Amino acid sequence: MGESSAALVPPRRVGPEGPSLSLLGFTVVPPSIPGPTGDRSVVERLRRARAAGVTTFDVAGSPEPRQSERLLGEAFPNRDPELVVVVGRRLEDLIEREAARPGTVNLADGVVERLHHTLEESGHRLAPNRVGVVEWTDPAVPPDVERAVGRLGAAAGGPWLCRRRKEGQPAPIGGAQPPARPLLLSGSLSLLDRRPVAVFEAERAEGPVVFLARDPFAGGRLDGTRAAVSGVLRGPGTGPVRLRELQAEFGPVLRLGFLTEHRRRTMAQAAIRYAAHWSWVGSVLAPLPTSDRLEEVLGSFGTPPLSDEEIRRVSLT
Repeated sequence: MGESSAALVPPRRVGPEGPSLSLLGFTVVPPSIPGPTGDRSVVERLRRARAAGVTTFDVAGSPEPRQSERLLGEAFPNRDPELVVVVGRRLEDLIEREAARPGTVNLADGVVERLHHTLEESGHRLAPNRVGVVEWTDPAVPPDVERAVGRLGAAAGGPWLCRRRKEGQPAPIGGAQPPARPLLLSGSLSLLDRRPVAVFEAERAEGPVVFLARDPFAGGRLDGTRAAVSGVLRGPGTGPVRLRELQAEFGPVLRLGFLTEHRRRTMAQAAIRYAAHWSWVGSVLAPLPTSDRLEEVLGSFGTPPLSDEEIRRVSLT
């Protein structure tokens, strides 16, 4: 696929004033085996993804976000105005760090100060590029903090705010964002977890909502990585996998086999296509693939989009 894949990852703009996300983005995770060789592999894949049109990179989903930010800084040492980096923040973390400081009186003010400080730290690791989206992972934010975070996002050149949506919650409309700004939300969305579809298809008319779709491969079941490591995850001495367990875990995947008929697309590509099908999805955030799978995932938008009939059949599985 090589250079020909560069035009296959389209952009999707977030509102008239917002950033232009890439419809496919990657969550950056440090290599499982630390060291220069592993780092070089991640950096090389990040650059290949950028050459193919990917501009959205996520570290909020990384177990080591600081390390992921460092790898992004190494991969992109020059200013790239199209680059959008998603970082995560939790109120609990900010309170814990701030509470350790002597003389703290107004905890909310201290949290806001700490938020600014941690964003500056992320900016240093990403330099000369900047944080583009702050994913706020708590379901509730104190009003003082919410207003301060809203002002931060509304500032010229400031990052956009995104709330992590908890399953079962309706799509909230409004909040700290100015009226002209759409509300950014994130959460799981895949062929095997279609719950957000009913919520957002029903409520999107109430206000502009943009969704960052996480876990499009449903924990590795849709791109084959779960099956590849299932034996390793069980560990020694646990015995063979029971047929009933396999049926429960992979039966729903087999029922989606019609999406890959005639070899038009792989299941991983169908998973990306499904999540990107919905107009309220701003970016599909997939795990950064291994070198041998990167071109397959990057080529998802070179495959046929899911038809209305395919979408209907998916909803019935």
